[in-house]
Amino acid sequence: MKVGSISVRNSDLILSILIVVFGAFGVLLHQRADFGGVDVFYADAAKYLLDHNSYGVEGHPETTQPPGLAGILALLFSIFGYSHAVCVSAMAVFETFGFLVAYEILRRRGPRLVAATICILLLSSPLYFSWATRMVYPCFPYFFTTMVALLAAEEYENAATTSRRIIWGTVLTAAVAASLLIATGTIALLGALAAVLASTWLVDQRLARTRLLRFLPVLLLGILVQGLWMHRKPLLWNGPYQAILGLI
Repeated sequence: MKVGSISVRNSDLILSILIVVFGAFGVLLHQRADFGGVDVFYADAAKYLLDHNSYGVEGHPETTQPPGLAGILALLFSIFGYSHAVCVSAMAVFETFGFLVAYEILRRRGPRLVAATICILLLSSPLYFSWATRMVYPCFPYFFTTMVALLAAEEYENAATTSRRIIWGTVLTAAVAASLLIATGTIALLGALAAVLASTWLVDQRLARTRLLRFLPVLLLGILVQGLWMHRKPLLWNGPYQAILGLI
């Protein structure tokens, strides 16, 4: 049993290293270029946030795109300096960590080799590689935070001790809040959580009450985060970025 356990851990380590190696190519082989297209908005919003402690561009508050990606880039700019290379490298890192968490989720539902193959094939595909090495876009950090949320939700529900429940509940709440601040589409995650609670109530009311007590705080906090973001006043200017963001 002990030998088998060591073998499983070694196989997980080897497969995880393979995922990291393929992800590292995105960091090392990113496009050498300046900001262009939608990248300009996120870079300028991050720089404005860093310089003025306010989310917007050219003195105008931004109400279209959530502030999560701009906040991440602002933090990176404060550490590594303002550059396109820093941004696209961060996108590749988020993508890689997202697939590492996805591997952890998939390996619990099927053979490890199949789980790793799915992640590596997607990670090494020309389309994904092109996105991660050229674009500065919310989908990469959003992918990572939503994968963390899915893994944390499973761990949170199955936690056998109070300490583990607190740890994984905190991780789940933080991942859901981060996802909402990166991409408004995370509202679908809250809808799915509400649907799970409702469907469970129809099948097993005792289990539904247990899940409700555990997941209701996460759901309410997510709704609060989304409400605070949507509460911002509508944008009243017609700057050059509106046309760009309208294409997203």
